[in-house]
Amino acid sequence: MKMEREYILGIGGIVLPLPCFFPSISCIKTTLPPIEYLRLITAIKYPAFLISAYDIYHAPIKDRPVIDNLLNSSVRNNHVVLLDSGNYESYWKNDKTWVAQNFIEVCSKVSFHIAFCFDNQNPSDTVERIAEDVVRTVLRDQESVLTGTIVNGKLNSYGNGKQNSHGNGKQKSHRDGK
Repeated sequence: MKMEREYILGIGGIVLPLPCFFPSISCIKTTLPPIEYLRLITAIKYPAFLISAYDIYHAPIKDRPVIDNLLNSSVRNNHVVLLDSGNYESYWKNDKTWVAQNFIEVCSKVSFHIAFCFDNQNPSDTVERIAEDVVRTVLRDQESVLTGTIVNGKLNSYGNGKQNSHGNGKQKSHRDGK
């Protein structure tokens, strides 16, 4: 007898049916600044979106309170915020100054549900060392955040694309004290 399986993605008590789409907010290959896309996605109350830590870090100072308010509102209203490591943007901008500490700084300041870890951009050549490095970077990033969960989106050993996640168990929001 074939068993039917419901395909859902559970994030912080929020359930998204699969497949689901995360619109991506990035400064790469776009015509407007990232804050304008964030305003649009939050205005239409889209249930989930990805935003780059790189873009938050490099946002003009005048935009940062607006970004914080929009992200806080999204989290508070159960719209899944997926924080990207920013490695994509730094690659395309050839920005060698984008380092894990910058990503960790963003993670410690903004509200989100889940984030991709800051991957090693020059991985080792053996599977064992790559696996050790992935675990180390996920745990490093997770220890540095007050809320949310850090994940690594690479294929697992079975090649099925399931995510490896390491939560820190911290559910307290550093923004509103809840």
